[in-house]
Amino acid sequence: MTNKNRRRPDGPSVLVVEDHALIALDLEAILLELGAAEVLVANSVDKALQLVATHVFDAALVDIRIDRGTSLDVAVALREKGVPFAFASGYAIAEAFPAEFQTHLMIEKPYAERDVSAVWRALTSTSSTR
Repeated sequence: MTNKNRRRPDGPSVLVVEDHALIALDLEAILLELGAAEVLVANSVDKALQLVATHVFDAALVDIRIDRGTSLDVAVALREKGVPFAFASGYAIAEAFPAEFQTHLMIEKPYAERDVSAVWRALTSTSSTR
């Protein structure tokens, strides 16, 4: 799903875990505009886990609700690899998260470009210091 016309070879590689195709495309376009070199989209937990195992990511945006369940397994895999990430949700459910994830960045859907930009800056400043 990467738009190669806007790809920046020197920017970060980003994983987007989102099961709604139009939302994923919109987020991909925003991230490419913000300087991502590569945006890989996973529309399921299984696909996301496969990508985390086989790629090096500088940052990730992870929809909380995916596959009629949650993406907590993806969050654990990202944390184990040291990849900074933020959760995305259209629901106010952060308080239901395990304590270990309650302090993670959260972005509300529908995405506003300014909010994505703020989370992007936070994630990429974290990844540049690893």
